[in-house]
Amino acid sequence: MSSEHHFSFEELQVLKSAESKKLKDVYYHYWQNKTVAGDYFEFVDRIELHFEDGIRMVLFASEDVEGAMHVDFDFDAEKRKLLLLHEFGGKIDQRTEHMNYNGLWEPAIGKVTTSVGLVKEKNNQYRNDAILFKFENEELEVRTNVEGLLVEPFENID
Repeated sequence: MSSEHHFSFEELQVLKSAESKKLKDVYYHYWQNKTVAGDYFEFVDRIELHFEDGIRMVLFASEDVEGAMHVDFDFDAEKRKLLLLHEFGGKIDQRTEHMNYNGLWEPAIGKVTTSVGLVKEKNNQYRNDAILFKFENEELEVRTNVEGLLVEPFENID
């Protein structure tokens, strides 16, 4: 049983399935508010990770629970884009960007995920506010922020 601030068993299975797998592709799906012409507001709504053996993981920040992240099991970028455009009359859109050549992700592409780190709490529950992806030569933390998701290099401060 999971709470709103912990990953579900199914989400943990997907996260742990990335261990010992090579990262192939990374996509950011940006949520864009185009209400004010020429002054768009956007944030990272979803991060999509593809691994060489076909594993696909889509992470998103909860709209209902502040500071909570989840795995989207049924994400379809094109379908979501069309739904947003229809629902909000073109004022809300989604933009997808391939991030393999981004300075954060480029060192991890083609590298094995050595571990997927989560914060464990009592009763074998794992917090869903941050994930530490360790690759052969890179450590990246995905966490929630005010607008959506944020990725930063992990720095262990002793």
